[in-house]
Amino acid sequence: MILEAIPSIINAVSERVIEKLRRQLALSRKGNEPMNTTNRLSNSLKAIGEPGLLCDIEIEGEDYGAVLDKGISNIPFSWTYTGSGAGNSEYIKGLARWAAIKFYGGNYKKGLQAAFRIAKTQKVDASAPSKPGWVKEIKNDLNKEVGQDLHNTVFATIELDINTSILNRTI
Repeated sequence: MILEAIPSIINAVSERVIEKLRRQLALSRKGNEPMNTTNRLSNSLKAIGEPGLLCDIEIEGEDYGAVLDKGISNIPFSWTYTGSGAGNSEYIKGLARWAAIKFYGGNYKKGLQAAFRIAKTQKVDASAPSKPGWVKEIKNDLNKEVGQDLHNTVFATIELDINTSILNRTI
C-alpha cells in the first residue's frame, strides 16, 4: 500500500539528494581543488526527519558547510598579538582542524598556525570562502529532480498497488 511505501520513498529521495550534494563538493572550481579536500563535510551529510505521511526531511552535516554555501563577510577573527582569544574561536578551531587534516597529517598545532594565516587573508579579503554557493549552484536542479523522483516513485507504487491489490492481475 502507498502509505507503507512512503518511508522508503523518502529515504531513496534523501539518499539521491545527499549523493548529488557529495558530487557537488567533489567538483573542481576554476582549476582549484574541490571543496571536499578532507571529505569531512561530504561524509557528515545525512538525512534526518520524523517518519510519517507528511514529514520534513532535513539534510545536515558539518556546520562549516553552511559557511561554504552562504559565505561570510564579517570574519570572526581579530589579528592581534596579545591575547585576542582567537585561539578559542570556534571559527579558528574549525579552520585549524581542517588545515591539520589537509596539510599536516593531523598535526593540530601546525593546523592552528595555518588557521591564523588563512583567517588573516580572509579578513583582508573581507569574505570567506572566496567562492560560496555550492548548494545554490544545484538548488534548482535538486528541486526538479526531487519532485520528479517523488512523482515517479509514488505513481509507480500506486500503479503496483492497483495492479496487485485491486485488479489482482498484471496489466
